[in-house]
Amino acid sequence: MKNLAISLRNLSLLSGLSAIILNTTFAVESSYALGLVNPNFENNLVDPTLGSLPLTATPATVDGRIQPNTFSGTNPNFVIVTNNYIDGWKTTATDRGIEIWESGFSPSGATVVAAPGNGSQFAEVNATTASALYQDLLVSASGGATELSFDFWHRARIAAGTSAGNVQVNAIRVRIIDDAGTGASLFDKVFATQLDPNSINATNKGWANYTSASVLAGLPSLGGAILAPARGTDRSVRFQFEATSLTNQKADVYTTTLTSGNVTSYNVEGISTTNANLSYGNFLDNANLQTVPFDFSPNLGIGILGCLYLGNRCLKSLRNKRRSES
Repeated sequence: MKNLAISLRNLSLLSGLSAIILNTTFAVESSYALGLVNPNFENNLVDPTLGSLPLTATPATVDGRIQPNTFSGTNPNFVIVTNNYIDGWKTTATDRGIEIWESGFSPSGATVVAAPGNGSQFAEVNATTASALYQDLLVSASGGATELSFDFWHRARIAAGTSAGNVQVNAIRVRIIDDAGTGASLFDKVFATQLDPNSINATNKGWANYTSASVLAGLPSLGGAILAPARGTDRSVRFQFEATSLTNQKADVYTTTLTSGNVTSYNVEGISTTNANLSYGNFLDNANLQTVPFDFSPNLGIGILGCLYLGNRCLKSLRNKRRSES
């Protein structure tokens, strides 16, 4: 009877550990990175969808298309529409305008294509007025801090009134702000990208790719991680982009795009932008903010080892019981 009691107790423990393993397995499957909607601006087609919207006044008093372009259905173009027509993204602009370009559009003879591997559309910050382009990411309640990661592509544009062959520099302020933009600042840095129209790399097409991993490595003062503090309730964290002018100032992150490849430096002094009009430049593509999933694998491994150990104990107890009965 004693051995039987031990066996039943071990089987009960084994059942409990099995439940833990199953729960952990489900947790592993559900602990995937949560990211933004429509990060590469592909969900809403410029032509024919956005280009066929009715024209609205400027500033927009009703929803619709702000830019009165003519769309042919063949030649690439751009459109400015009220932000309710763009999935996920919002703007602080008073006219609510968001500007989306098709890859291959050639204003003033300077063709601009989408960032490599990111579809056939991208956004320009700003559209018609100085403003911020943003999207909010839901962060679930957690007993510990939630780690965040970002990834975006940025490109300069030939400024109005300048020679098509001149080197261009655009700068964009990138912010991650808690509580849907009303809370604490979790990240706030200025990125500047240089474009030499005579030296565009065949691979990156003048775009610079910025990731949180590379930026955190280049700016060790940030502490190696972007963290949303623990919170007992769900809330949103804002990923925000603002075009900015620099005159002999510091850029936290600075990339030169060259035929030979991109070169990125950090804390670079004396940077000046060429976009006096902030409605020119600061192309943005595949802009994503994600939660970094928790790694459950150590707990899963411990659970499996525990089950194997208790399973072995159960087998030994059953053998002992059979010996005693014989």
